[in-house]
Amino acid sequence: MDKQEAIEEINKLQTFTLEEGLFEIDIIKKSPVIDIISRIHEPQKVILPKFVADWIELCKDREYSLRDALEHPMLPPKVDLWLLGEGELITYTNQETFARAWFFGYEIEQEKLYYVNIPNVYHGDIGYSKEYGNYSFYNKDDATIIRFELTESEIKEQIEWAWKEGFVKEV
Repeated sequence: MDKQEAIEEINKLQTFTLEEGLFEIDIIKKSPVIDIISRIHEPQKVILPKFVADWIELCKDREYSLRDALEHPMLPPKVDLWLLGEGELITYTNQETFARAWFFGYEIEQEKLYYVNIPNVYHGDIGYSKEYGNYSFYNKDDATIIRFELTESEIKEQIEWAWKEGFVKEV
């Protein structure tokens, strides 16, 4: 339901008129109005990759305008490629999605998670230790505070060779 449809629905509701001198006041029950308002369509939040959401947050923190965010000289190449989308060089198919996220909010796309296991290596599972701030080999059965579910970007950033060699398995 859009705003105009909501107005029409509210106008159809039963009213009670209170006359006070020269004034007439229409009184209406609150609960049906709240019900109608709750059915008004709100713009859906778009889903963005984390790196795009990070760029939006950085730009908003620095009080850039939407135009500045889209045309900034320091626009990360990865964001620029995402804006380009599947289209031609001049179409920027994700530009509208970016603008909707800017104005109406967004949700961050959940990245796929992977396990990294190097065969024929004692403790061949690679995990991340928050305590030590590193990626290393751990025994999954013994390590309780190690995170073994890693994102593609983490793997490619820290242990790219494991990704290239196919030692990853989707969770």
